[in-house]
Amino acid sequence: MSTRATLDICANKAHEQLQASIYYLRRLELYKLEKPYMLTFDPSGLGGERTNHDFIRTTVKLHNAQSCRENFNLDVHGFAIREWPTGLDSSDFDDDEIIKQKYYPEIISRLKILRPDAKEILVLNHLRRKRPLKFTQRITEEPAFEGPVVYAHTDFTPRGAAIALTRFLDRQESPMSERRDDLLSRCYEFLKQVVWRVTKGPNQDWPLAVCDYTSVDCGADLEATDIVHKEWVGESGRVYHNPKHKWYFLDQQQAQDVIVFRNTDSRGFDIPYAPHVAFETGCERTSPRESIEIRATDVDFVNL
Repeated sequence: MSTRATLDICANKAHEQLQASIYYLRRLELYKLEKPYMLTFDPSGLGGERTNHDFIRTTVKLHNAQSCRENFNLDVHGFAIREWPTGLDSSDFDDDEIIKQKYYPEIISRLKILRPDAKEILVLNHLRRKRPLKFTQRITEEPAFEGPVVYAHTDFTPRGAAIALTRFLDRQESPMSERRDDLLSRCYEFLKQVVWRVTKGPNQDWPLAVCDYTSVDCGADLEATDIVHKEWVGESGRVYHNPKHKWYFLDQQQAQDVIVFRNTDSRGFDIPYAPHVAFETGCERTSPRESIEIRATDVDFVNL
């Protein structure tokens, strides 16, 4: 399938499209002088602002990928859509130990089939999300779970992924800890990908949209952002608006439906990845969205 045909998948079906608002980073002269940043803690008493991000609300067209889900390829579009049933119920995903003991192996086995050339697959972490009932309003207390992210972004840049991989290996216990130096010294290529699913469906509430890599101008559309923690600094990406962007989502997504997307690759942005964002559909919904995402890394090694 040609690139143009890929970009136009589903576009000939008006009922398969909708318009909604998402947030892009505003193109400011400021970012030529000062790198975008965001603190993950309250800086009260330290001086300065928690972030210098300035987002602009933008109306975009989003395509329902249900009728063309088999056409997306991780190595072309930066994402793929699969049906991967799970043995876990919604409540199981509230238990970190169940996730680590049962869901991690389940996802690793699936990824080995999807990525047969990967030398090794490591699960770095997971993130449970539940939309707070007052999600679009000011909340007076910290929610129990992370909510949807409403600005277009990537979780990591190549630099941010290298930092995350190093920190992951530094935290491991035996026997993984004994391989730490070997992994870091021999690792020359890695990619970070996410396996994302809702845990209760069908879902119409703040679905995830992914952007087709073939519609992204990597040099102009992505801005690296420092994520400042109290003890370390990571790096992720924010996205500028480009009218050529092609966004896809799964209407009425079920729990067995997964979106696998690449966040970044150590070889740089020439390797397909998928910016992503949650958006409000304006459709009638029954309950707040809940989801689980697994962040995994394919690691390749120098042949000694």
